[in-house]
Amino acid sequence: MLGSILSILTAAGAFGADRLTKHIADNKLPEWKDKKEDPTAFIQFGRARNSGFAGSRLEGHRKLVVTVSLIIFAVCIVMYAMVLSKPASFTMKAGMGLMMGGAAGNVFDRIVNGRVTDFIVMKPFKRIIFNLADVFILIGAVVAALCEMLQGVE
Repeated sequence: MLGSILSILTAAGAFGADRLTKHIADNKLPEWKDKKEDPTAFIQFGRARNSGFAGSRLEGHRKLVVTVSLIIFAVCIVMYAMVLSKPASFTMKAGMGLMMGGAAGNVFDRIVNGRVTDFIVMKPFKRIIFNLADVFILIGAVVAALCEMLQGVE
């Protein structure tokens, strides 16, 4: 029970952190296309608005993007509820909480704003610009997958 409560708090914290960082990016960062790239920086920040999926796929098709996002999010909620209702490690539940908080942040943006704000670029991935929700989804998925793979390994 405690693990489930902490997982929900993790999801809420991830959602809040994502909302805060996107608000800051929207109000303080220059547009990425207008920013002078620093070739020595490992991480750079600049704002890009994405009305599609990863890599701006399906940009300009808001209804489709929102509908697909809602369907995927609904499936994630069902999976999350299943994990929370069963005995699972705190780490697994925390990973799922991170994924849900990040997913909720991006779905919220697509519904309310018609787009997500991306603002992080890492040197090895210069063509990929992402946000904190994406980081939470990735880390949460890796943690949950590792927990699943290591379950029963002693």
